[in-house]
Amino acid sequence: MDGDEARPAILEWLLERDKEDYEPSMRLRSRLDDFSDIPADGSEAMACLESMAKDGDLDACCFLGLALEKGIGAEASDRDAFGWYRMAADRGDEFARRRTESLSVPLFLRYDDQDYVGIAAGYGNVEYVLQAGVDLEKENTERSLKKAMEIYKKATESGDPRPYRFIGNLYERGLGVEASNEKAVEYYRKAAEMGFDIAQCDLGYMYDKGMGVEQSYEEAAEWYRKSAEQGYPRAMNNLGLLYHQGLGVEKSYEKAFELYMEAASGADTDAANNVGIMYENGLGVEQSYEEAVKWFRLAADLGLPMGEYNLGRMYKEGLGVEQSYEKALKLFRSSAESCNPRA
Repeated sequence: MDGDEARPAILEWLLERDKEDYEPSMRLRSRLDDFSDIPADGSEAMACLESMAKDGDLDACCFLGLALEKGIGAEASDRDAFGWYRMAADRGDEFARRRTESLSVPLFLRYDDQDYVGIAAGYGNVEYVLQAGVDLEKENTERSLKKAMEIYKKATESGDPRPYRFIGNLYERGLGVEASNEKAVEYYRKAAEMGFDIAQCDLGYMYDKGMGVEQSYEEAAEWYRKSAEQGYPRAMNNLGLLYHQGLGVEKSYEKAFELYMEAASGADTDAANNVGIMYENGLGVEQSYEEAVKWFRLAADLGLPMGEYNLGRMYKEGLGVEQSYEKALKLFRSSAESCNPRA
């Protein structure tokens, strides 16, 4: 293909992208001789590319996908582009896989065909599919929530535990479906038994509060522990609360403090506040108002209303900090504005 010869529109477009380090254009640059016999005429060019693609040429598959996706030398059709990308993606082409994933959710929403989502999830990028569901949840319309649920259910076919947890969360909150703690427990359990730490904590919480399942502190402790052992801060804090109160486990302030500290190091705001309470009252650790103030302040700085309230108390009473009614009032007011009833 000489520089003066006319080229098919999609190939000309790709060559213009060469200076942008665009992956498909670089692939074309390395294979100009292979594409030298393709006529410039749009329909004939597409026919030649199709023939090459069907013979297993992955570059031709990608170029066809781009032509159809962008409407270059052919009528734009994301659906047809998806088909050519998928052909290359199924044979291991990374660029084609990324384009297939990017088109999957828009095509699902346009044509109401869950297979598009299933294909994307099947390539292993469940994060992309789940994020699409989260984005739909944020729209918070009846249709978007219904579509989010459909995406999550289709994503379960990937074998990843996370979609089950997302489904359980929708049932617990009654978003896009009738609220059902029982259904929430069912899906949390599926994800938890597959080893997903957040779902293990969720299931523990349902047992803790008797939501959708018979209340059991022992079961709650077991699931919190499984999650905590994987490093999930929220589970550490919740297990610490059980040790603090002696619920489902033998009461131990020392163990509670240890768990609170570990959770707080993972930026769990409730845990930081609980560490402050332990220092304030000398539970499981040597009593220190100064340390209590430090941890209440951390919780407050992280936006926890109860942390603001407790720090306000310390300023009001002058415990571990110079007394200041002005600072106390400011903290109480901020806590109250966040709907903390104690403030």
